[in-house]
Amino acid sequence: MRIVTLSGSFITLLAAAFSLAQAQAQKGTLEQQLESEYKITTPTADNTDLVTTGSVLILQKKGFSAGTASSKVVTQNTYKDGQIKSGAATAVRRFGGLPGISSIPGVGSVAGTAAGAAGAGRDFVNGEKLYVTQVTVDRGKDGVVFDLISDSYGDAGRYKGTLRFQFPKGTVTSADLALLDQTITQVFKIQPPDDANADAKQPANAPAAAAPAAAAPQQQADAPPPPIAPPPPPPDEPAAPPKSIDLGMTKDQVVANFGQPERTAKVGTKEIYFYKDLKVTFVAGKVTDVQ
Repeated sequence: MRIVTLSGSFITLLAAAFSLAQAQAQKGTLEQQLESEYKITTPTADNTDLVTTGSVLILQKKGFSAGTASSKVVTQNTYKDGQIKSGAATAVRRFGGLPGISSIPGVGSVAGTAAGAAGAGRDFVNGEKLYVTQVTVDRGKDGVVFDLISDSYGDAGRYKGTLRFQFPKGTVTSADLALLDQTITQVFKIQPPDDANADAKQPANAPAAAAPAAAAPQQQADAPPPPIAPPPPPPDEPAAPPKSIDLGMTKDQVVANFGQPERTAKVGTKEIYFYKDLKVTFVAGKVTDVQ
């Protein structure tokens, strides 16, 4: 029976090969996940225009700084602990732009030269749009780097810069995009395709939106007329004054107010009309007493 003995160096080589294969598998998985969610935009060689447009990212945090697209100096930014911090290129630009810096002997010329090499820059604010031109996963230092380019800003053209997301140790090697997105989405919101392409979806020869309103007059003609409101009720008649009997009234006036008496009686020169709750005495045809 033959026994094969593996040397320590060979075992180390196998372990290294396995680690490399595992890293390559993670690379394919994580990079593909990132580029699938954050679709890559391809600019022209001089960065003046976009050949293909990927995801439109809406900036959710202030602090991102970028240099002109023609600048040879990369403007770097880092997102960590909830803040975007710009790198050396932005600091050089700001230092060179300080009032009176150019008049300081031995400093002004150096600052001006450095600022000139860094080129012009621009600080972006919440709500502005950016496009991803490349995504790099730095497993050795637990980072993910987005290369970004902006829209064109008139004569200044486009701006470009990088934004590095720094993660706790071991986060990137886990290849868990959902875990990384908890941080990335604090800075970027992907604009929905419907919003980004709303104008493109409208055909140039589409009929005006007001055209369907042409049928409105016919619809109104066919509709039944609205009901006619009833006339207002007549005003209430004023209440009749209360009936009364005054001394000196004639028998006709009393009968006009109270009607015919229930019975009558004559006592000497007096004539009495009896009503339900009333007794009226007449003398010579006129009221002399009411009880």
